[in-house]
Amino acid sequence: MSATPEPELTIFVLTRNRPRMLRNTIEQYSSWPFPVRIVVHDSSDETAARENEAVALAHAPATAYVGYAPATRPDAKLRAAASSAGTPYALYAAEDDVLIPAGVADAIAFLNANRDFVACHGQYYSVRLVGPGEANLAVAQTNLSQDRETPFARLTSLMSRYRSIFYSVQRREALRFASDIPERVARGTFLELFAACKLLVAGKVAALPSAYLVRDFVTDRGDIEPFYRQHPTGLLLRGVPFLTEFYPGFRDEVATLLEAAQGSGAWREKVDVLYAMHFSRSFLADRVIAHYQSEGCLSQDDVRFLARTMAVPDTGAIPSQELVEVLRPYFGSGWPSYG
Repeated sequence: MSATPEPELTIFVLTRNRPRMLRNTIEQYSSWPFPVRIVVHDSSDETAARENEAVALAHAPATAYVGYAPATRPDAKLRAAASSAGTPYALYAAEDDVLIPAGVADAIAFLNANRDFVACHGQYYSVRLVGPGEANLAVAQTNLSQDRETPFARLTSLMSRYRSIFYSVQRREALRFASDIPERVARGTFLELFAACKLLVAGKVAALPSAYLVRDFVTDRGDIEPFYRQHPTGLLLRGVPFLTEFYPGFRDEVATLLEAAQGSGAWREKVDVLYAMHFSRSFLADRVIAHYQSEGCLSQDDVRFLARTMAVPDTGAIPSQELVEVLRPYFGSGWPSYG
């Protein structure tokens, strides 16, 4: 009888007050065709925390549980999780998403074969529940690789058509680097955005054509802030003070990373351009670029490079029937229920 191979991947499940969804998530990932370590990082209130710990321990030793006080900040959970990674690769998972094992396996195989990439994921699909055990698979949002040679070029590629890379399979060292997030930028959307910036400073990120993750987009998730309020335009609707309080720290930290990686330059102004692209590449970014060009902060080469990047079309793909059948077990009756 051959020994069970050691897992190459740790899945850190970040959760708070959603025990039913966590139970389904652990059951799904525990049944994957290859071994993984699952570690739950839980800041739930007392009742939910007891239930979550019991579910995790029921799947030991493959699953472990780490509990936190309910008021624990998300960046503290990320830092603790990343520092504990003991496998070559790790990823963060939300309990309302479903990772597709074949897509994750493809990402690991790619990283094993391509040492110049620090992370890899695939394509994300959205699903909408339409009734008990029924769901519609929606149009996919196509992820693109950030594989240019310099950190600033990779950040420009990401910000011009932002897609999350937070849930990608990451090399352990890259995950630790990207998860060390200063407190002054660990607020709302800036936390994930800064982690993405650090990851791209660390190296290239690949996006494969494989189905990697299925996510359901709902307006309100109870204890989770609605998606539209985390979008950049949603932040403006909440009021400019939110941006003025947290954006300067984000700007300074990203500029410092770029300076350390690429030498001196007008990095703060260039971060302003990147964030303007994140807001609206067809309106705000053009005006910020023109302003900093007139101030002498951007060269003509900078402007040409940014214009070429923003001109790349934002594409999408309609899921094939074959893909629907592959994903059906994950978004049918087994899709996580809210509660």
